[in-house]
Amino acid sequence: MPCWPPLCRLGGGSIEVLEIPSDEELAAECASRTGTVYVRNTQRSYKIDTQQLEQHIRAARDLLGYSNWDVSLWLTTDKTVRKLNSQYRGKDKSTDILSFSYNELQCSYRLLHGGSHSTKLQVETPGKLAKVRHPEEMDLGEMMVSLAYVDRVIQQDKAEQDGQSQEEEHDRGVSGAMSRVFTVQERLPLLCIHGLLHLVGYDHETDEDYEVMVAREEELLRALKLEPSASAS
Repeated sequence: MPCWPPLCRLGGGSIEVLEIPSDEELAAECASRTGTVYVRNTQRSYKIDTQQLEQHIRAARDLLGYSNWDVSLWLTTDKTVRKLNSQYRGKDKSTDILSFSYNELQCSYRLLHGGSHSTKLQVETPGKLAKVRHPEEMDLGEMMVSLAYVDRVIQQDKAEQDGQSQEEEHDRGVSGAMSRVFTVQERLPLLCIHGLLHLVGYDHETDEDYEVMVAREEELLRALKLEPSASAS
């Protein structure tokens, strides 16, 4: 949470007046910063090339137009994802990925006059976040993935694959791409595309929203050359 500096502070027995950055200075700092991608891996059941995964996430984030924003991925356990899903989504079950956008959170800011103000950062349209004023606000949020859940779905997809004909139509977007690759490492970049789109305001609650989100997923899959070939299935 950004914390504005006080107007003055005591230093060595004297009062030091601090300069408050102007809007122009803050805008320049926002435009010039370099965003970070942080991948945290606290599970021990699956060996993951986190450096490769970080590169995939960075490339997808940059294509979405947020190269100077931070984003995090946490590779964790079924138990942790289920707990978070229950606590924050009201669903007492595990899932493959959760995306917690900083633009969904109610933020409190300390204002110069000492009061407090609550605001909710908004998504203007899918893919376009509302403009932020301070560099510390430039954080897309965090994705959490249960690798055990991803692996279970892979095993189910493998079992179902034998009963599918080559002509049978696959799902579209990331879901369809994932149904044609069968290792956790291969599925993670695809899953993170889906998670990143949630972080920047895409959703699939309605048919219209689904069509918009799937179309963007397919654009990113093509641009990043992550579309599995038909022979992969």
